[in-house]
Amino acid sequence: MTLPTDPEKMYDWLAEACPAHSGQETRQAMFTLVGDLIRDAIMPPEQGAAHEQHGHPGPGRRRPCRSASVTGARRPRRGQAGVMSGSVEQGISQTHGNTHILHFLVRLPRPVEAVWPTLGTPEGLASWFTPADVLEPRLGGAIALRDVGSGQVTAWDVERVAEYTVEDGGRLRFHLERDGETGTALRFTYESQGETESEQRWRARFERLIEVLEGGGS
Repeated sequence: MTLPTDPEKMYDWLAEACPAHSGQETRQAMFTLVGDLIRDAIMPPEQGAAHEQHGHPGPGRRRPCRSASVTGARRPRRGQAGVMSGSVEQGISQTHGNTHILHFLVRLPRPVEAVWPTLGTPEGLASWFTPADVLEPRLGGAIALRDVGSGQVTAWDVERVAEYTVEDGGRLRFHLERDGETGTALRFTYESQGETESEQRWRARFERLIEVLEGGGS
């Protein structure tokens, strides 16, 4: 196994590795996993065996990750001819004072260039989320999401990042990465003050997005 050396990619790898072992995730657990990997790499085999005899996890036996609030992951489904289809893999909720943050990892069954229009165009957003009555596709452009709010485009990198910050509606960030030859990983962050939309509601929206992409249309 070759670990990534880029800090952001390493963080993403850790975020995915924890749920793979226990179905849950926290930063503390991610750091624990790093410690386990380092220990396994430098500890002599005979010492590692003794370590296991005393009840410590050995190589390949990771400590369970812990989290205060992690929604259940849905395993990827297989479509026709065994082709892997989309999945909503993680839903993590955090609260810091009056700030509420939701994180989702969504695996989508289409390449980045096919996914981007569903996040960066009015027609695409309307197909699974809400109509965008105004969307100026540039950094600093205006955005008006129906029943959500109006504000600005606060990050814009075509086929990679779209971030919308709306008054009373919070900050919505969509970050796309290539996932294999034909898939896309969507890392979503929703940050709001005061009342927040539920994880279940966002999960339902992402299920709808997967359906839209699997159908090949909007």
